[in-house]
Amino acid sequence: MVQREHKQHRAHRYFYEQHRGPIPDGLVIDHLCRVPACVNPEHLEATNQFENVRRGRLPKLTEEAIREIRAATPYRGYLAALARKYNVTHDTPRKVREGTRWKQLV
Repeated sequence: MVQREHKQHRAHRYFYEQHRGPIPDGLVIDHLCRVPACVNPEHLEATNQFENVRRGRLPKLTEEAIREIRAATPYRGYLAALARKYNVTHDTPRKVREGTRWKQLV
């Protein structure tokens, strides 16, 4: 949250409006990078709710990425680097290695 003029604003909406202008009525802000905490205006797009949900369901990691993560040395710095490389949340590589995500590619 961002506080401006004694009001609380969702950070991603605030940064979008600062860099791109007002959010059109009926649209939501989609995180193209699929990282909900991201406020980079280049990663944000105004779209309808249906498209936002559809995009959120698209697979983000390829089979090759899953294999690389599973073969990676499990120290935190490297897993964090893989998260940045594949533009996923910081805990996704750990969950891939543990088998709690992407189990179908065992």
